[in-house]
Amino acid sequence: MNPQVEIPNRLLSATEVAALLNVSRSFVYKLIDYGNLPCVRIRRALRVRPEALQAFIEKNSTTIHVQGAGGDQVSKPEANRFRF
Repeated sequence: MNPQVEIPNRLLSATEVAALLNVSRSFVYKLIDYGNLPCVRIRRALRVRPEALQAFIEKNSTTIHVQGAGGDQVSKPEANRFRF
């Protein structure tokens, strides 16, 4: 996941969230079902607030330090693994 994703300023469908995160729609539904991604229910439709998606991305993004070829430390973003 890229923390620099451009998120539209409106409620997002599971399909849109999946496209932004580059994951499947069913994975987005799992994130919602397990409480990892808050959503708004409008009748049978689930929608995600942009602020909730941004918070999810920030919470699940980490930086690891890797030794470069010249001995320099290089920061590399890495996503946390989800545990269900």
